[in-house]
Amino acid sequence: MEPQLRQVLLIDDCRVFLDVFVRLMSPRCKSVHVAHGYREGIAKLDEIGDLDLLLTDIVLPDGDGFGLLRHGRKLAEPPTTILATAAPSKAGEQMAMRLGALAYLPKPLTVGQVTLALARRECELSTAAPRLQTRPIATAQLCDFLPQAGKPEALFSWDVINLSHTGALLATDGPLPVGTTLTLVLQLAGNEFPVCARVARLQEPGWGRPSGVGVEFVGPVSQALHAAVDAGLADT
Repeated sequence: MEPQLRQVLLIDDCRVFLDVFVRLMSPRCKSVHVAHGYREGIAKLDEIGDLDLLLTDIVLPDGDGFGLLRHGRKLAEPPTTILATAAPSKAGEQMAMRLGALAYLPKPLTVGQVTLALARRECELSTAAPRLQTRPIATAQLCDFLPQAGKPEALFSWDVINLSHTGALLATDGPLPVGTTLTLVLQLAGNEFPVCARVARLQEPGWGRPSGVGVEFVGPVSQALHAAVDAGLADT
């Protein structure tokens, strides 16, 4: 598969974090650059100039990610920016969005979070074909289970266009790699059904159909969800 990004800059003072994400990003990029702090990050931004993506920690020993985001916005070709933090807050998220960040992600990061943020970027850069509006029959929330809290945290929400005993079509408005594993909570007829799913196919936008991904359920599906489908609460 051809790399989907040309140049990416990763900034963090944790070498383990950088090692992991260099490996994660390399298959998607032609070049992955790293910096270990704010001043080094500023220098790399000015030196490289033409970046597709900046992924930076917010808390750095000699500055912060917000400053890097502001600096990047002044460049002739501002990079798409993802901010990461071990201490997420509503105020921080609001500032990140106000400054134009693509995403504000809590650490520890998951592969799925970064992949989805990149898919969102790719969607924004593409031109979708016109399509008939399709009425959703349910909602699917992508969740990350937090060990310390013992409960899921919703990360993204998508419309469910079709649902069966074995899988669903999610209107993600952007691609996800086939094989990506998702932890979902389906919200249907006032009830919630947790399921594990795997992306099985991609659906391009067209007349009468939305863009999205087809997922297959992995592992057992609750009898309650089977009953909801059988009762006609979702189209099969």
